[in-house]
Amino acid sequence: MVVRQEPGEARATLLAEVTRQWIARDPGAAIRWMKTLPEDERRASAVTAVESIIAHSPAEAAALSDEFGIATLMLPRVKASRD
Repeated sequence: MVVRQEPGEARATLLAEVTRQWIARDPGAAIRWMKTLPEDERRASAVTAVESIIAHSPAEAAALSDEFGIATLMLPRVKASRD
């Protein structure tokens, strides 16, 4: 669905929504899919996924941040969610 969308704001919005929904329902499958995305979209979807799970699972959010190489970016948010 996302790959058929032309690049731009609509695609970015769709990517974020698919990521949010999928990470909530089937994290393993969502992560496998995210790893197939081009670098810029992979990073954006990882940020969205971390933001989606951080409130209820800071440890998983931290691990996901590490897995996708965005820990430095997300570390302040993860720490804040634990306080």
